[in-house]
Amino acid sequence: MLRAITHALTDPSRVLAAIAALRGRTEPEAIQGLIEVVIEPLSAKAAQQALYALEPHPGESIDTAIAFALTSEQSSIRLLAAQILHRRNSTIAIPELRQRLRTDSSWPVRRASLHALKSDDAILDAASDPHWRVRHSLIQRLIDDPKVILGNTPRIDGVRTYLAYRRSGGIPSLDVLRYEDESPRRCPFWDWDPAVMAHTLDQMGRNGRRDAIDVMPFLVGHEDERVRNRAFDTLRADGELRHFIEMLSHLDEPRSESCEAVRKWIDALDGDRREELAFAVLQNETGAGAIAWAISQVDRLFPRNEAPARLERLIGDPNTQPLPIQQALRRFVGPEVTETKPSMSQERAAELIRNPERESSWRELHQAAKIMKVASWTLEPSPLWEPPIRIELPPEPLTLTRKSPPLMRQLFPLGDVCPIGISGHYGLPVEGFARAFEKGVNLFFWEPNYSTLTEFSSRLSPSNRRSVHFVAGTFEADGKKIRKDVERALRQLRIERLSLFLIFWTQSWQRITPELLDTLVQMRDEGMIAHYTLSTHNRPLALEAMDEGWNPLMVRHNAAHRGAEPEIFPKASEKGVDLITFNVTCYGRLLQPRPGTITPSASDCYRYTLMQPAVKTSFTAPSTLEMLDENLSVLDDPTLPADRLEALLAHGNALYEDENAFRNLVRIR
Repeated sequence: MLRAITHALTDPSRVLAAIAALRGRTEPEAIQGLIEVVIEPLSAKAAQQALYALEPHPGESIDTAIAFALTSEQSSIRLLAAQILHRRNSTIAIPELRQRLRTDSSWPVRRASLHALKSDDAILDAASDPHWRVRHSLIQRLIDDPKVILGNTPRIDGVRTYLAYRRSGGIPSLDVLRYEDESPRRCPFWDWDPAVMAHTLDQMGRNGRRDAIDVMPFLVGHEDERVRNRAFDTLRADGELRHFIEMLSHLDEPRSESCEAVRKWIDALDGDRREELAFAVLQNETGAGAIAWAISQVDRLFPRNEAPARLERLIGDPNTQPLPIQQALRRFVGPEVTETKPSMSQERAAELIRNPERESSWRELHQAAKIMKVASWTLEPSPLWEPPIRIELPPEPLTLTRKSPPLMRQLFPLGDVCPIGISGHYGLPVEGFARAFEKGVNLFFWEPNYSTLTEFSSRLSPSNRRSVHFVAGTFEADGKKIRKDVERALRQLRIERLSLFLIFWTQSWQRITPELLDTLVQMRDEGMIAHYTLSTHNRPLALEAMDEGWNPLMVRHNAAHRGAEPEIFPKASEKGVDLITFNVTCYGRLLQPRPGTITPSASDCYRYTLMQPAVKTSFTAPSTLEMLDENLSVLDDPTLPADRLEALLAHGNALYEDENAFRNLVRIR
């Protein structure tokens, strides 16, 4: 039976079921089969499930297989491999983990690799990482570690200065904190809202984008894929050689998303264009990433003896070159080393065909059959293993009874709402949404990847579903795309109308185009949405929105970031604008202990925002039932005593000082 199950690992239609059947089995054949799935996966899902199945088992061969998964083309597999290696405390993969930290294009993979490296000095490479979250993880590691960070770039300087501030408790000077992003200077139509940038590029048309062609190599490095794609398309259609050379500067930072995108885009060019570009790069002064790419094209596009003389100079002294160039030159200095799997001999293949039961690896058996020109199906077990038949019943519908909490508030234009709304961001179990519903919650915040909230809505009875308000939104600025976002929400939530539709993370009035407003009004008139409004961190924009009649508004407020209190709340009360608050625990950072202050509870953070004038409701995003119960305790006990309020504000002040330093020294660099 075991051989039949491991044989199923080679079949795409049965591999996941076979992996499930092998979970917990310790026979060498089972372990070997799972390792082969990791090394030569039939799908990303199969590799992930095999990694999970192997994780509980000790052994160097398993560590080696997990380390091999770090080289996968799929970032999800690399991420899982790094996380498992961290949990296993393995040292086998240290070289590959260092490589991931230095070169991986996915910041979650780099952060996981940083955690897995423990105290290795290679973690200091993260001080220059393009993503602030990776630098933040390094800072957390180094707060009590005296390691010295070398280098003089804005990112490294910021990390070093922030660490000095945290260790000493002193406040950095304004000169140290000052940092200017060059983006508005580089791009004349720059906007901090990515949706606005993408929409602006669309509205410019081909002629407008061609007139702005000189800025397109810079926009290829934009954090938003929509902007990058429009810049790529413009360069493909109208770019000159100098634009392509400038674009290749993004290859100097392999850890950026734009690096991977540029490499794929360049490789998709026709051979003549790539040859011209590679030749030009080797003739001119360019960055290490561009040179390494050009070297990789030698022999692929044109013979080495036709390459510029500069290549000969690079080959002549490779050890003085930056690491990317050294790696690219390896095949030119000495014999090229290629790691290959030992080939199977004719004798061994013949032996395996005679006695297939002596080999546990079906891939080895299939190779032997190929060598001996034998049909591989003749070696298959008989009968073939088939997964047990599983009858999956649809989840039971939920018929719930909701009580009306005494704190219900009037939120324009929805009417009575619970002062606590629930977001599905962190995957609260369906049971949690049901519990919140029964405690009186009637406001739920949804996005497309909130699978448990989607399931909760689908299981509600029609009458229950009609009794709650679903809030959704969009990151887009294009009318057609916004309509698709609404249609998807209605379809997945199984509702006829969204109670409130938000323009998420609005950072600029350029986002609110006549086309966008027309689309929102049309959808409201068609009954797809009951009302629409803005969600923003930008206080000046929120103030302008109130003057323009936007009501309600969704704004950030917590005990660390209290700027809304003197600026937004009084004006909202004056104009009768209802407010929804979010980010009330500062993404959990208010719940972390800080020296010299008392750590508040999550419920006190919600009590604080709900005691503010004009705040009608606040969204919370618990991930567990325990967190949900803590947050909902506000409904039964809304009072925040003076001593707890004082402690909360002191804790918030300390966090704000830290957040301000972190933002200026680390996050925006």
